[in-house]
Amino acid sequence: PQSFSNVFWAYATVDIPHLPLFSRLMDHIIKLGKLDKFNSICLANITWACAKKYEIMYEGLEEGGVQEDTKQKQRHRILFQKIAQHIVGANIFDQFETQHLSRIAAAYADARIKHPRLFQKLALASAQRRDEFAPQSIAFMLNAFARMNLIKVNALYQRAKFGKILNFVEYPAE
Repeated sequence: PQSFSNVFWAYATVDIPHLPLFSRLMDHIIKLGKLDKFNSICLANITWACAKKYEIMYEGLEEGGVQEDTKQKQRHRILFQKIAQHIVGANIFDQFETQHLSRIAAAYADARIKHPRLFQKLALASAQRRDEFAPQSIAFMLNAFARMNLIKVNALYQRAKFGKILNFVEYPAE
């Protein structure tokens, strides 16, 4: 698991768009039965790298500049859903450093992958550990919630206390 994470992280860090490599690594992780051997750092790095890769691949898509590769997009969705289900199902939020919690939230927002249960649990874990968050992690977390339309932005500006994040989060019915 650490090797997968390292490869994802390294390629994304230097912006090398190696679609065949990312595809094979994502397919391998998708085919795994469980993700129990992946620690919180690995999961955070993989989601961040795949979200960054997603942004690079689909940059300009809204403007019609790139043809959509639906198979690759579907692969991203499946991987992100599998990781979210693992994190939520195993309830391992206490194993994540706060910067990794915010990295997970930002990755899902960057990749435009909605998982309401994950964001609900991220909000709860963040509120419980609010004193541990660095300002940058708070900003990333709140930005991710805002981009996923889970924060009432006007209320956020009126009451800028991170510990009150649960007051701003709106969850769709499951």
